[in-house]
Amino acid sequence: MRELEKIRRVIAGRIPGMRAYRLVFDSEERAREAARALARDGAVASVEANVAIAPPEVVQPAGATTAPSFTLRPEAAPSTGTVVVGLVDTAVQTQDARLAGFLAPGVSVAGEYAASGDAPTHGTTMAATIVDAVAQALRDAGDTSGTAPLSILPIDVYGPNERTNTFDLANGLYEAITRRANVVNLSLAADGDSVLVRALVEEGARRGVLFFGAAGNEGGTAPVYPAANPGVVSVTAEAPGGGVEPWANSGGWIDAIAPGERVVRFLDRAWYGAGTSFSTSWVSGWAAGIMADGVRSRRQVERRTLDRWGFGEDR
Repeated sequence: MRELEKIRRVIAGRIPGMRAYRLVFDSEERAREAARALARDGAVASVEANVAIAPPEVVQPAGATTAPSFTLRPEAAPSTGTVVVGLVDTAVQTQDARLAGFLAPGVSVAGEYAASGDAPTHGTTMAATIVDAVAQALRDAGDTSGTAPLSILPIDVYGPNERTNTFDLANGLYEAITRRANVVNLSLAADGDSVLVRALVEEGARRGVLFFGAAGNEGGTAPVYPAANPGVVSVTAEAPGGGVEPWANSGGWIDAIAPGERVVRFLDRAWYGAGTSFSTSWVSGWAAGIMADGVRSRRQVERRTLDRWGFGEDR
């Protein structure tokens, strides 16, 4: 009991709805002692290390290359059928009015942070890619209205930090699920699996949420997470000439493939980025577009998305 009381004093974060806690210790030895004490407690379901998640890709000015303006506008009329995309990423900027029209009020689980500046954040480029992909899916479905009942819910799991971790990722997933996201975009990757993250994905899937995760940019075949978790559609990057980009991960655990290079517009300037992050946000946006066209069954949307973007040996 005395050991557990000591542990309660080092709680650095919590997800009340999951009864999950992040503990921080001043030494590795004390962390191991606490893990052993918690493992002996029958009330504790699991104990895991908090795995760091690498910084996202960096975009750069695209020089003379231009990016098209958004061809999609928010649906102005009130709608009970709005498709909500939970964007679990870095903070998203609101300076560009064209993108801001699709953004719901965001939430940060890693400390308050207001993104600004002339260069887009990773989250901003993901949001722009999602909007473009929704527009493409609607055109593919024959919808030429140029509008969509789309709402992007920015969930910042980085805050002012360069890296995030699996606990904050889990907290972000919890926010996306409880705020009724239909689609969740996870353009981030960690080497280690997380019991907590896996449990949240399973819970979200039971509620009909579609998850899309980036396969990573190491060029190997080892699974990365959360993309490799059951219930997450893992997306790698397709090279312009076909096949997997040499820098993108591949393997039998990959579900989908889409172009990994993207030029986006932010504040009337073109920006270039490359990575499975862009592939993921394109596929998740395309799935959201299918939902915006009226198909709401998780199973049907996933099937149609994989029919279009599925990864196979012939790719």
